[in-house]
Order: sequence, then C-alpha cells, then structure tokens
Amino acid sequence: MEPKRIDILSDSTGETAEKVVRAAMLQFPHSGAHIRLHTRIRTQDMVRPILERAAEGGALVVFTVVSPELREYIHAQSYELKVESLDVIGSLIGKLAVFLDRTPINTPSGMLPLSEEYFRRIEAVEFTVK
Repeated sequence: MEPKRIDILSDSTGETAEKVVRAAMLQFPHSGAHIRLHTRIRTQDMVRPILERAAEGGALVVFTVVSPELREYIHAQSYELKVESLDVIGSLIGKLAVFLDRTPINTPSGMLPLSEEYFRRIEAVEFTVK
C-alpha cells in the first residue's frame, strides 16, 4: 500500500502547520504518511497546481494562510476538486479579531519586521558557537 500524503501549504515558512501536523501524527505511530511542505504560497496561480496534485493522489491538504481571499480560494478549490483540507489558522484569526475587537493585519509572519528578541537570540547563538 502506498503511503498517504499530507500537503502543507503556507504563505510563510510552513513551520506552524508542520508542527501541528507532526504533533497530531504522533497519535498515529508507523502510519508512514509522507508530508510535503509548500512554502511562500501567496497567489492563486501557486495554489491550483498543488491542489490538483493533491486531488490526483488523494492527499490531505493542511494550510496556514493569513490572506482571507487566498484562504477562501483554497477552500473553494478544495471543495471543487474534492480535496480534504484543513485551515489551521483562519478560524483562530477570526475568533481573535472578534475577541480583541481588532482587525488582523493579514501579513505572513515571514514578512513581519524582526524584533529585538530575535536579534538577542541570534547574538546568544553566535556567542555559544564561538
């Protein structure tokens, strides 16, 4: 039997979705599922071929995309192509928007400015390596 495939789509590094999938996969030891990571997916033209391959191979699609328009496109195309898909972050962003009474910035984390904390960590790593 060929191993099942999980395609992870992300508008950034894919780290969030990959960690969630790998944590959930711990509940299914020796499943042999193959995870394929698709990063920096930011346009519909980038999404469609991935979903078509997922449909052909019977893959599960897990995604973290902050753009509401691109999330909706992924939902619609998944439905059209009969691909099982899971939006890992969209529902949480929506709930947080209501809870915080704020509008999300809808910017992928890979495009956000680096923080002071980030630079402190880099310095600590460089010090440790030396």
